[in-house]
Amino acid sequence: MWFRCKHIAMVSPQPFPVRMHLYLQVVLLLELCSQVASWNMHVQPNVRLQLQDVSDAKKFIINKDEENGVNYYKLLMTEGEQMLIGARNKILNISMVTLNETTMTRRLEWPPRSHDTAICEQKSQSKELCQNYIRVLGKDNDQKYYVCGTHAFAPKCRKFEYQVEKSEFKLDQEESGIGKCPFDPRHNSTAVYTDGKLYAGTVSDFQAMLSLIMEGTESPRRTVEHDSNWLNKPNFVGSFDIDDKIYFFFREMAVENINCGKATFSRVARICKNDQGGITAMKGIWTSFFKARLNCSIPGEFPFYFDELKATSELSQGNYMSTAKSDNRTRMFYGVFNTPDNSIRGSAICAYRYSDIVNVFNGKFKGQESAAHNWLPVPEFKTPNPHPQACVNNSLEIDVPTLGFIKSHPLMDAAVQPAGGGPVLIHTSFSSRFSAITVDWQVIAADNRFYDIMYIGTDDGRVLKAINKGQGSDVESVVIEDIQVMANNEPIVSLKIYKGHTERLIVMSQENIVSIPLHRCNQQKTCSDCVKLQDPQCAWSDGKCMARPKGIHNILHGTPEVCPDAGRAEGTSKRTTTSTPVPPPAIVPKSCKPCICASKANLSETEDGQQNHVTRSSTITPASDSVIGINSKKELLPCAPSVVEMRNDDQVYTASTLAIALVISVVVSMLVGLVIGYRISVCRHHTRNPEQMIAYEQNFGSLRKNPNRHSLDGSHNLMNHYTEPKKLNFVSNLPASKSPNLPNGTVESKIIPNNPNKTYI
Repeated sequence: MWFRCKHIAMVSPQPFPVRMHLYLQVVLLLELCSQVASWNMHVQPNVRLQLQDVSDAKKFIINKDEENGVNYYKLLMTEGEQMLIGARNKILNISMVTLNETTMTRRLEWPPRSHDTAICEQKSQSKELCQNYIRVLGKDNDQKYYVCGTHAFAPKCRKFEYQVEKSEFKLDQEESGIGKCPFDPRHNSTAVYTDGKLYAGTVSDFQAMLSLIMEGTESPRRTVEHDSNWLNKPNFVGSFDIDDKIYFFFREMAVENINCGKATFSRVARICKNDQGGITAMKGIWTSFFKARLNCSIPGEFPFYFDELKATSELSQGNYMSTAKSDNRTRMFYGVFNTPDNSIRGSAICAYRYSDIVNVFNGKFKGQESAAHNWLPVPEFKTPNPHPQACVNNSLEIDVPTLGFIKSHPLMDAAVQPAGGGPVLIHTSFSSRFSAITVDWQVIAADNRFYDIMYIGTDDGRVLKAINKGQGSDVESVVIEDIQVMANNEPIVSLKIYKGHTERLIVMSQENIVSIPLHRCNQQKTCSDCVKLQDPQCAWSDGKCMARPKGIHNILHGTPEVCPDAGRAEGTSKRTTTSTPVPPPAIVPKSCKPCICASKANLSETEDGQQNHVTRSSTITPASDSVIGINSKKELLPCAPSVVEMRNDDQVYTASTLAIALVISVVVSMLVGLVIGYRISVCRHHTRNPEQMIAYEQNFGSLRKNPNRHSLDGSHNLMNHYTEPKKLNFVSNLPASKSPNLPNGTVESKIIPNNPNKTYI
């Protein structure tokens, strides 16, 4: 390297602590790399598709004269083959079979009043948002509907009666919708309409600062206002009507974690339907409101948490693992969880049993004696008896001490743990996260086992189809399909399964509605492709891949040795599910032959009497950076070059690859910097004038406690600096007689003691 060293000013090599700091950063990056790599269990979608590759896909087309902005679609209700969609100034009645707006029932139109629109625009809201977006819909009977909308940031609710003979909706009553419906269609809110009552979790002000859970009747009940122990900036996700209670799911700032910094926790809260409020200070306040944390984390000595609940599935009878018994199921739901925005981008799916939620609410409460104390479990002797969580016939009879305990202790101590102890599916990506989920519950497959099939939406417009193939307590995730449904990478906000004379999956974003079949069995042309799909809905029978619970299959391993065309298909077959030619995946070595990578496995009888592979030879399996399954069985998977369908323009980079590239770039940069610093220091050493350096040190000295160790010759004499009399440089108001030489007088000079360990200014 060539440097003009004489023009470089006093540059010295980095001190040891700085170098150690950089080394520690590299170690941390390597640890991060290893953590990312440990998540990557070589599980990837068996098939990748675009929407044009999916046969019989349908899209809802709205009239051209209505295409004047975002409709903020929201699925409100399903009735038979029809689904009612909340949109801008209307409720759409759409067929789930054809995805066309039905002509049998006239659509409900409800635009805002011009006066409310003008006021909304004066509040600096856009003309698009100053419309009436329908967010809440309830039904009393076959003819009466309860509807709430944003109504130009002035929420209102109406009761309509549908007149069959005139095929139109007649207005029956109108009331305020504040506390029942959000002001903004982009606000997260949820509502349950049951027994003629609306239970809603939303905001009650224009700026969305005041959140509440309210039952809106003539004598409404609600959560305590301005109390962060009850609700602390929540984002509502969903709600269930279960027996005599209403359950709300949301995420909020965790007040019990405030001593460790701000954090968002996921919650499940519940209230009793017959809660009438309390007396005195609790009048109009829920006496049955309690909440608990929903835990979704990768278990270990230091668990990795997915703290932000994004969506929930429906509540139904299911099982997070595959089972051979039809009665081995329980009431449960699945939840979508994300990491914070400033963390490692990741998503997870966790399953929860309703019985586990009930047990947590029957347990201990969490509280703190004062703001200076930690949050700790409340001892049983300090808990009212009977347990406050029980629904009572008349809440107005609850005594004052119990009401005081209820008001100050809404949080349960234990968290609701996921079924199986951890996520059933994990997703890591630099570009997308999970955003919605629905489940096809307990589908019987050709192996006579029952599976919960998960359909998961992402915020870049994709739909993943996944199962847990594990036979037992172990979780072994399989992602069957990855379909790009939304062309513009629009976030998917809702998913709905329809099962009638046809089976469809309804995929909804804020701007579009798309319908696709639940499976693509008929698009697999060979037995090998059908088996490799590992789809419980598909089996090879009568020379076709069909949606039936009988035929050739291998869901556990996905190896096609059981197929009659296994020898030919492994070496020569190509996927035919796309409309464009698919080249062999570049990530599979050319020397990898199916006969070498995956020899025929030994067969043994499983607990269900089915023949499955139990031993295999060494394999090569490509890695994935998008979907990661938790595979607790350390078994080797077969090399399958035709399992993963890659388009010509697809480029897959694993998270571990990017992390390793980052670490290598940092290390190289450090080495280059050290070399440059070393060259500069050597150059400076040869060009330095010793006499000038000694003069510099004598003139400027050092303020360090032990300056001699930094001197050039091993000694550094600062005696003159400390012993020279120091004159104070300010004007005094002493009499002139005491200072005859100066008109304003002067201060007597004082000698500062020689103390080299102190610095005087």
